[in-house]
Amino acid sequence: MAVVKNNPFVAEYIFARGIFKILSVPLAFVMGFLPFSLAEYILYGFIIGAIVCIIVFVIKLVKCFFIKEKPVRTALIYILKGVRNVAFTGAILLFVFTMMCGTNYYRYDFEKFCDFEVREYTVDELYELCVFLANKTNESRENVTSIGKDGTVTLNGSFYHVSGDAADAMRKISKKYESIGYIAGRAKPILMSRYMSYTEIVGIYSPFTIEANVNNDVPEYGIPFTMCHELSHLCGYMKEEEANYIAYLACVNSDSPEFNYSGYATAYIYASNKLYREDYELFCKVDETISDDVWKDFYAEIEYWEKFEETELGETIGDVSDSINDSYLEFNGQEEGTKSYGMIVDLLLADFLSKK
Repeated sequence: MAVVKNNPFVAEYIFARGIFKILSVPLAFVMGFLPFSLAEYILYGFIIGAIVCIIVFVIKLVKCFFIKEKPVRTALIYILKGVRNVAFTGAILLFVFTMMCGTNYYRYDFEKFCDFEVREYTVDELYELCVFLANKTNESRENVTSIGKDGTVTLNGSFYHVSGDAADAMRKISKKYESIGYIAGRAKPILMSRYMSYTEIVGIYSPFTIEANVNNDVPEYGIPFTMCHELSHLCGYMKEEEANYIAYLACVNSDSPEFNYSGYATAYIYASNKLYREDYELFCKVDETISDDVWKDFYAEIEYWEKFEETELGETIGDVSDSINDSYLEFNGQEEGTKSYGMIVDLLLADFLSKK
C-alpha cells in the first residue's frame, strides 16, 4: 500500500488496470451466472461459523483447567494458537482486500480522463446546474413507461433483467472512457434487503467475490443508479464521488428511459442538497419546478426511510453504520468520509460548465 499511496501511476496501470483486472474479471464472469449474492451467504456462514468456533474455543479452554498436568500452560498454548489462527485468517482477508479493492483508492482521479477540470464554482453556477438537472429529471420522467399503481416508477422487468440493462449501460460508457473498462459482472439483489435498510445502505461491493450487491427493497426509481454505482466499484473505481459520477454517466447515456431518469433524478438530489446549504432561496426557486410525478417518487423515498429512521433501533443502527462507513472511507484515503458521496456535485459542475 505504501507504494501506491504515493504513486498513482503504479496504482492505475500496474494494479487497477493490471493485477486487479487479471484477478477480478474471470471471477466476476463466473459470479455473473449466479442470480444471488454469494457474498451475502458467505457472510451469514462466516457469522455462524465464528459463533460456533468461539463456543468450541471456550469449552476447550475450560477443559484445559481440568487436566492434571500444567493446566495453565496448556490453556496459554491453546490461546496463542487461537490468536495465531485469527491473525492468519485476518492477514489473508487483508491481502485479498488490498489486491481487489484497497489499491484502487489511489489510482488517478477519474477527472484526469475527462474533458474538464474540477475548479471552484459560484452559487450561481451551482444554481444553473440544478436548473439543468431539474429540467432533465422532469423530461426523463415523462419518458418512463414502468409506473406502479401508486404512480411511482418501478423496475422495467425483473431485477435480473434490469441488472442486464445496467451491464449494458456500463459497457456502453466504457467505450468512451477506457479507464472504466467494464467487462463482466452483474448487480445482485440482497436477500435481507429490508433489514439492510436499517443501516441506511443501498448497495455494497464485495471485493472477496467481486459482486455488486444492491438493496432492492428501496424505492425502485433509484435502483438503476445504485446498480451502476456498485458496478463502478467492480470496475476498480472505489472513490464514492467517482462511482456516483460514473453511475450518472452510465444512466444518462443508457438506452433505457428508467436509467435516464434514475441518473438525472439522483444527480438532482445531490446538487439541490448542495444548493440548499448554500442558498436556500435559489434552492426553493428551482425545487418548485420539479413536476408532480417526480415528487411522487421523492415523497415515496422520504416516507420509506422515515420508517427506519423514526425507530430507536433504526436510528441506532443507522448511526453506527454511518460511523463505520465514515471511518472506512477515511482509512482508505477519502478524507471527507461519507461526505465524499456528495462530492459528485464537483464533477457534475465541471462537466456541465465545460459544455456551456
